[in-house]
Amino acid sequence: MSITENVKLHDIIEKIKKGLRVDTYTAEDILYKVLKGVQDNLNVEEIIRETRLPLVTIIDILKHLYDAQLINYPITDFERQFEEYLKIKGEIILPYRTKHKTKYEYDQWKCDITTVINRVKKIIRDNYLIGRRILFLGDDDFTSIYLALAVDNLAEIHVIDIDSELLDLINELNMRLGLNIKTHNLDLRDPIPEYLRNKFDIFFTDPPFTYNGIALYLLQGFLSLKNEKGTKGYLCISPPSLMDDIYRIQQLIYEKGFYIDEIIKSFNVYPGLREDIPCIVSDLYVLKRVKIVPITEKDFENIHVSAIYTQKRA
Repeated sequence: MSITENVKLHDIIEKIKKGLRVDTYTAEDILYKVLKGVQDNLNVEEIIRETRLPLVTIIDILKHLYDAQLINYPITDFERQFEEYLKIKGEIILPYRTKHKTKYEYDQWKCDITTVINRVKKIIRDNYLIGRRILFLGDDDFTSIYLALAVDNLAEIHVIDIDSELLDLINELNMRLGLNIKTHNLDLRDPIPEYLRNKFDIFFTDPPFTYNGIALYLLQGFLSLKNEKGTKGYLCISPPSLMDDIYRIQQLIYEKGFYIDEIIKSFNVYPGLREDIPCIVSDLYVLKRVKIVPITEKDFENIHVSAIYTQKRA
């Protein structure tokens, strides 16, 4: 093995140590078993059995090995098995989604299960999640539960929502599935409390489809992130419902030190709520912080909090 390859392996070992909070010997043993599994053409279940690690951790290690050009392995095969795993686990979640009564006054509109799983896959594909803190600003889709199942408590997940009934269901699932999601019954029209500011590595939000709603949720998301370059936000946005406001939203993103790293058209699918309300789609924006710009009270002054929901659009 070359010196360069040894250096790359050492870097991966250090990431495993930090992420899993294990010693050097254990990290080396884990990496050896994953590499051996790849060389022996083991399937994902066999590698999990050998390492006794959850699937998301195996995928993270494979991503590091692939990025370092130490393996040439079809990670998509693992992702397909990962998707099946989530669908099976998600059968427990479905009755809770059905039980939750959609509250139109909060612009709630659940996306379909395929979208939820695609969101989880996207977040995992984009980020090294072990030890990370993730905040959901609203979650009537139960995406946080699916992500928590995927990361197996190796990341810290929080959910803010105004809907106490929704949070009760998430908490019930949390207990039943042995997860560690922390919920906060808060109204995002008010500033998020100090204990949630500058604490997170990633935020995800599917806000009301109004300029005021999106701007408010974005600013709250930006406020929640650590003051570090590289922190990320995931924003669901429906251009047809916003029209001329898209430019203003993008301008706000850039002004606050973020770069639009990716836009995935029609990523989110929302089934029709009634026969007279058709299925709609929205785009997914992946935002990456490239400059530290403080979020202040003045930033919130131009947002009409009484007009964040569609039925109260100014």
